[in-house]
Amino acid sequence: MKNRIWILIFAGLIARLLFLFKPNPVWWDASIYIGMGKYIFTWGQLGIWEPLRPMVMPLILGSIWRVGLDPILIGRILEIIFSLAAVYVTYLIGKKYRGEEEGLIAATILCFTPVFFEFSFHHYSEIPSTLFALLAVYYFMGRSMIASGILASLAFLTKFPQGIVIFVLGLCSLTRIRKCAKLCLAFLSLTSAYLISNYAMYGSFLKPIIDGNYIIKYAGIWIFAQPWWFYMWEIAKQNFLYIFALIGISIILKKGERLVPLLAIIFLAYFSATVHKEPRFMIIFLPYLALLAAFGIRKVFRQRFIVYIVLIISIALLSVNLPAFPNAYEGNDAFFKYLEGKEVNGEVLVSHPYISIYSSNLTTPMYYMVFGSDLAKYWTGYIDANYSRIEYVFIDTCQGGMLCPPWDGTCETEREKLILKSEEKFKKEFYEEKGNCRYYIFKNNQL
Repeated sequence: MKNRIWILIFAGLIARLLFLFKPNPVWWDASIYIGMGKYIFTWGQLGIWEPLRPMVMPLILGSIWRVGLDPILIGRILEIIFSLAAVYVTYLIGKKYRGEEEGLIAATILCFTPVFFEFSFHHYSEIPSTLFALLAVYYFMGRSMIASGILASLAFLTKFPQGIVIFVLGLCSLTRIRKCAKLCLAFLSLTSAYLISNYAMYGSFLKPIIDGNYIIKYAGIWIFAQPWWFYMWEIAKQNFLYIFALIGISIILKKGERLVPLLAIIFLAYFSATVHKEPRFMIIFLPYLALLAAFGIRKVFRQRFIVYIVLIISIALLSVNLPAFPNAYEGNDAFFKYLEGKEVNGEVLVSHPYISIYSSNLTTPMYYMVFGSDLAKYWTGYIDANYSRIEYVFIDTCQGGMLCPPWDGTCETEREKLILKSEEKFKKEFYEEKGNCRYYIFKNNQL
């Protein structure tokens, strides 16, 4: 049946639409992307700015906001489209690489992998960047080097670790000098403009990448630190069919085909070597593992109905591991949405980027880059020196970026000094205490 891929896409769409309107909070990174989008399209008058962020997601979400649409809802719909497009391109790669059955199996496994399914709703960069990367691989296989290079650049400019894709594509085209040159020049056509803009803004071509690496290394590392084998266990736990990738990789390597195995191995090695680990990072290399797993499954099981067995197993495993979509802000809307509909005339200092979505002014992140005693001292001094132009200060001690690292012995003391300084200079407009968490809003009534 030639239409099986469209039946799969339709099934994936229906499954996602069932969750589209469920309570689904805008998480940390997505808040920043939306805030940065507002910043870009108002020339710095609204929103929030973090230099370490790649530009594609802020541009996408900001353009949605600029034309008057809801970036949260429309962004979520767009993310679903990106996820299903990634499933389809995975099918195309598998079909071109080995055959239609392999493509269908790989697409099925990916479509219903729990973490891939869950992040179809969160405005994060993993799925869009992976779509661009898959398209780069597909066009590379079709010998369209210019298209491949441009798409690899878009993947990199959506999430920096996707730079591994252009490295692997370049490695696989080294023996064809002209094609390798076309690929690299196409990649640089977009990337160089971004690097030059970095130099113009920050005096460094690579500042966002360097800062991003610093954040991954230190921000909340005591929460996100995991052993080197974390991803291998997590992948098998989400869908044991990925284990067949071990068979698939041996088949492909014996045939001298390096592209998909190299992408899977290098991505897995890169993220496994990083101490900071989160299940969402797996999304970047899951399609390549799904392809290898499909090759292994077809080697072991020759029957055509195996596609349907894979579909049943994948849906069953998804149903067991359905995302809970926890609302980290539940019960705290009065704090996070305090500025909604309010006129703001001065600077707004925030401990959480979610607040910037509802602010009608520029918001300044007090957590950036990594909160600790030194940053707490800085903001205490900043408030003391600039209180006349600051209108609001938002501080929370749990959910925002003001969590103190366990090894920073003076951080909590300095954070209390920051709170006291805010209370000294401004009126305490809002205070709430929930368990060990405290939420403060200070306001300058002179503005």
